[in-house]
Amino acid sequence: MLTLQLDVLLPAWLGQPPSIPKLPGLIYDLGAVLGLRYKLSILVVAMMSSITMGLVVLLLILALRVAIRPAWLATVASWLLLTVLQVVAAGCDVSFPWLISSVASATVIVLIARVGLVAMVTSAFFWSLLINSPMTSDLQAWYAPSSTSAVAMVVAILLYGVLTVRAGRPIFVHRLPG
Repeated sequence: MLTLQLDVLLPAWLGQPPSIPKLPGLIYDLGAVLGLRYKLSILVVAMMSSITMGLVVLLLILALRVAIRPAWLATVASWLLLTVLQVVAAGCDVSFPWLISSVASATVIVLIARVGLVAMVTSAFFWSLLINSPMTSDLQAWYAPSSTSAVAMVVAILLYGVLTVRAGRPIFVHRLPG
């Protein structure tokens, strides 16, 4: 999500005209603001697409690793291929498609290589959920409930993860000096 914000900030920093505002979703679907059943459909689609994307990226990385023996060369080839695929998929929706796609591809490869498939799928799920929800900090806006529900879902899942990892141990340990 921060990578997409770079696309909004970079033109202003470089003195270029601002990019077009980002509507929710890759296909500009405003269903997220129509109510709970539409929000639940976005949640299900986010789950399915994140699992599919994670497995496809893992398969791509593994296939290139088998085809190209040196691990660093296979990683660079995976990064380049993912960058090209993202640029083609983005079309003209971003101002700096190569920069944004290369940063996003590097993030995906680092996540999957260093932390694992579950972390990458979780990250893709959060991205899909947040990109398909109109975001606002103005709680008086008519689409604010959609925004706050998406953020609340992300926070709830993160809290559940923290509590699960802690496995019943206290989160904050108070130690007395001495």
